[in-house]
Amino acid sequence: MNTRRSIWVTGASSGLGVALVERLLEQGHRVAASGRESQQLDQLNQRFGKQLLRLPGALHKAEQAQAAGQRLQEAWGTLDTLIINAGTCDYLDASLGVDRLFDTIVTSNLQASEHCLGAALGLLKAGNRPQVMAVLSRHAAQQLYNPNQPTTACNSLHHWLREQRPALSVLKIDLTVVA
Repeated sequence: MNTRRSIWVTGASSGLGVALVERLLEQGHRVAASGRESQQLDQLNQRFGKQLLRLPGALHKAEQAQAAGQRLQEAWGTLDTLIINAGTCDYLDASLGVDRLFDTIVTSNLQASEHCLGAALGLLKAGNRPQVMAVLSRHAAQQLYNPNQPTTACNSLHHWLREQRPALSVLKIDLTVVA
């Protein structure tokens, strides 16, 4: 039985993301890695060659997430697993002030998650036992704006993910949220 899977990991330039990529490659999976330029990803590319597909881009921008999805379509035509590593701060401007830091983390991770799931959906439908796993840092899991407001898909990545579950279930795509 072939257990090799095609997996897209976002936020893969450092930390948990690059560790996931390395372990998945060692297990023999085909891995697409999205993230900033990364010496660690460069080294993994040298070790694993065509088993690793680099998908650079600012995924919180719809057109760049769609371009990543298109590259996946052209390279593999299918996707078994999407790991949304929303614990990262890949898209933050270095000059960002402390007063906007947490809102920007939550906003950019929400946008990247929405865009990546949208870009991957057709590929996942064609996948083998497709699944989405979202890994949220404590910051990405926070609610935007006033925490006394009710959570909605517009102000909470965790809530947005929960709202995706019924539609994904109809498509036989499993969803796991790790926060």
